[in-house]
Amino acid sequence: MEEADSFAQEFDTRIPSNHAKPALSDAYQHSGKDAKHPKRPSREELSEDERRRMDKEEEDVQRHNEDMEHRHGRAASQITQDGKVETIDEMEEVRFKSEE
Repeated sequence: MEEADSFAQEFDTRIPSNHAKPALSDAYQHSGKDAKHPKRPSREELSEDERRRMDKEEEDVQRHNEDMEHRHGRAASQITQDGKVETIDEMEEVRFKSEE
């Protein structure tokens, strides 16, 4: 095989060894639907009992998060990147100010 004048010419004439197919084709495309794992219904589609159960679960999660925030063993202070000791409340104030 003689040497090609440029890489482009060589690239155009060579046959890929792995028989690669283009990513976009007219072949079958999966719809994304899965019969074993159906789409989660919206809140409006749920029955009244299911909505109440969902509300109760959300309240339980909020209560749990509050309990964890006020638990006895929670750290009162933390060492910052600069090596200073700050209370958790001070660090949260700084964090919430930066998010606004």
